[in-house]
Amino acid sequence: MVTQQSSLVKKGLRAGGTGGNSGRRGEKSCVTPVRWRPPSQTCETMGASSRAMSLAPMRPEGLAVPACVLHVFESFGCGAFLLDCEQQLLFLNPTGVDCLGDGLMMRGKRVAATDRESDVRLQSLIGAALNSTDVTCGSTSVWVRRDSKLPLTVHIVRFGEEARPALKEASLLLVAFDPERCYPPPPDMLTDVFGLTPAEANVAVGIVEGRHLADIAADRGVKTGTVRAYSKTAFAKTGTRGQAELAVLLTRLAYLTMAPKQKP
Repeated sequence: MVTQQSSLVKKGLRAGGTGGNSGRRGEKSCVTPVRWRPPSQTCETMGASSRAMSLAPMRPEGLAVPACVLHVFESFGCGAFLLDCEQQLLFLNPTGVDCLGDGLMMRGKRVAATDRESDVRLQSLIGAALNSTDVTCGSTSVWVRRDSKLPLTVHIVRFGEEARPALKEASLLLVAFDPERCYPPPPDMLTDVFGLTPAEANVAVGIVEGRHLADIAADRGVKTGTVRAYSKTAFAKTGTRGQAELAVLLTRLAYLTMAPKQKP
């Protein structure tokens, strides 16, 4: 059983199957399988993650809903963790694994923040969400501090009683958003939404990435004045008044941008 679970973990979470070939022939998964990426963490934490990702006790048809939930957040570059009523981790997606050791960690079978003060707030909000008598499925957020990095934002969402059976008795969803993993909107989106030309869109993306106009010009093989003219046109078309406002606007759009596909 241990060998089987280890194999399943490495293959990742799959909808409609247990990570192997045990699914019914001819069935197509409702979500794209997500690849497992080994986290950089201690052996003890890795063991906890392995237990959480193990799908051996489940029937294939029972994985569809939790797999879809985790995959949706994976596609947006967010870590997702499903917890039971005892605050224990049931499942997480690959980006969630990456968060372990980078702001979050495993304490036994529970998700915790590496920063002590942040963890006090996180555990308090998780406990409050589980103990809430409010019938509505509310959500709340907490900042998790990290050394030399921008903080993680962790959203805590409580599931209603009627949804839990389909989610394998998951009571809470933790969604971790890392601002340093934020992807700029693709140039073609800016062309469609704001009517920017390809050149203007590429300059706008460069600005969002924090690059200097001279560097953008050097990469494009044009003069800095040309890039500056493109940026001014981009400001006018987007209704912004400078690089700072443009960066803020496009960063908001970036949150809705699908994470780029990982190369195999």
